[in-house]
Amino acid sequence: MRLQHEKKPDQLRTLPCCGVANSYSSAGAGGEWFVTNYNIVYTIETPTVFTLRELLSQSHSNRSEMKERKIRGARTGIALGRRFFIGQTLASAVMCLHLAGRLHKAIRSENILFFGDNMADAGTTLPYLVGFGYSRPDAPDERNEDIVDKDECVYYRHPDAHFVPVADLQQPLGGAGRYSKIYDIYSLGVIGPRMMMKESKEPKAFG
Repeated sequence: MRLQHEKKPDQLRTLPCCGVANSYSSAGAGGEWFVTNYNIVYTIETPTVFTLRELLSQSHSNRSEMKERKIRGARTGIALGRRFFIGQTLASAVMCLHLAGRLHKAIRSENILFFGDNMADAGTTLPYLVGFGYSRPDAPDERNEDIVDKDECVYYRHPDAHFVPVADLQQPLGGAGRYSKIYDIYSLGVIGPRMMMKESKEPKAFG
């Protein structure tokens, strides 16, 4: 299954993919080697995008005051049953991804998108999964990539997956150094309770 496949199941909840754009940045003390960054390009029908993180937040300091009001209004306007439905939709999407033999590796609230002219409209639409930058097939001969994320991203990761090392192809699936489906499920499990909370707060780090 490919992200740009035209006949993806609706339950997968991925956006139409146009392709991948490569960019390069220098690394190392003297910039002696380069890192290749892969950015997935999607097509969307509306330019207004809200993340699940915004939807669950009562305020968002780096957004305009008008958008903050929309976020606060949507928080109180989304019925509990609707939140359960969103959670069920996300669980089905991750199940479809795993049945296709893929791992996401970056399930968190900012990688779940809603579209609408305003937050109230977005809260009535279905979510989409994005952030497939670390995604790979769930197979013994597939290489892991180093996980380099913002500190807050580890809150959504299983404690054993906070610092996934460079691929060790001798490790079994689910073994030390191998990212597996259970870690995606754990990340989804962190999001679920947050959706049910009266006030949304970032989960606490482990350790």
